[in-house]
Amino acid sequence: MLAQFADIHLPITPGTDTVLVNAMLHVIFKEGLEDKDYIAAHTNGIDALRALVAEYDPKTAQHVCGIDEDRIRQVARLYAKAPAAMSIWTMGINQSTHGSDGVVDINNLNLVTGNIGKPGGTSLSITGQCNAMGTREWSSCSGLPGYRLLEKEKDRKQVADFWGIDASFFPPARGLAQTDIFPAIESGEIKGLWLIATNPMTSMPNQPRIRKAMENLEFLVVQDVYEDVETNKYSHVFLPAAVWAEKEGCHTNTERRVNLTRNVLPPYADSKPDFWIFNQMAKRFEDRNKIHFPETPEGAFEEMRELSKGAGRTLDISGMSYDRIEAARGIQWPYGEAQAQADEQRIGPAHSFDMQQRQDFLGNPRLYTEGVFQTPDGRANLIPIRFVNNNECPDAATATSSARRRTWR
Repeated sequence: MLAQFADIHLPITPGTDTVLVNAMLHVIFKEGLEDKDYIAAHTNGIDALRALVAEYDPKTAQHVCGIDEDRIRQVARLYAKAPAAMSIWTMGINQSTHGSDGVVDINNLNLVTGNIGKPGGTSLSITGQCNAMGTREWSSCSGLPGYRLLEKEKDRKQVADFWGIDASFFPPARGLAQTDIFPAIESGEIKGLWLIATNPMTSMPNQPRIRKAMENLEFLVVQDVYEDVETNKYSHVFLPAAVWAEKEGCHTNTERRVNLTRNVLPPYADSKPDFWIFNQMAKRFEDRNKIHFPETPEGAFEEMRELSKGAGRTLDISGMSYDRIEAARGIQWPYGEAQAQADEQRIGPAHSFDMQQRQDFLGNPRLYTEGVFQTPDGRANLIPIRFVNNNECPDAATATSSARRRTWR
């Protein structure tokens, strides 16, 4: 749909994103269009990146990515010469079999052209699920709250100490990704599964295989707002969950703005908020480490505030509160306690919610303006990405789009 409004449309061969970006970088370096000052001051690894993209001249790349060599050169020049340029992508990149490679290469492009941390210039991922940003921040993807990693002993210890449990409670690595879970069911490694707000019987490819995996489970729990969701046909237990207007909590959008949803309606019939379900389940595990679970979503938010504190932590929400978030109609992190105190001296404490008035607890609209990154030396790492053909390129009989083939949810 967006291609209809574009000045230039690049109908790339599915699965070859890194070839296109590497070819653009090839042109940028060859013609001296890179931001040399920014690279020298704020990045590492430029020599290795130059060496790799030297292999991706547009004349060769065009036969892999499907974009004419002259068009590659034109787009590379436009991007590098623009006062500011922004790369926006969605699930076609993120959920491909080499999604991380694609994202890293986009970051390479924007670092090399100095398009990070300035108005109009950035790498921007538009995620495909509700509160996808918030789940990344508070452990669905990173493993532990606040972008902490299970693989790091100091992170496991810090969260364990906060919760008052032994650090050995946490596994030293993340669990299986969704696409790895189904083969593990087939091999018998996984015998029980708890599905929350996802429906693999419609979203996963190769449905006969997924159906057989569901049938092989010894115990399946489905937690969803819809009882007639397809996967529920194979469940042993169904937990009816409340919809967004029937529960309370915070969510983060793609610009790091934390917003608050209050209860509008009581949960329908026997359905319950996810928070209540998790809390009740946790209380019934009596044979292992007991973690104190707050009784309310706001109590959990207070824990998140405390866990966001610390020197060098960009994800700092310690200055936020439900009242401030609501009064400001959302606050962008980082927003620490010192900034909150300064704002209260300037505009006073948060007022009760008023649709007609908004208070300026603003947070920080832009990261990396000083060119300092979350690495040991504060510099961004340029990472050379070599194209690997993961069999995503369509053959002549393929009629579906790249995004459709890649989407699982």
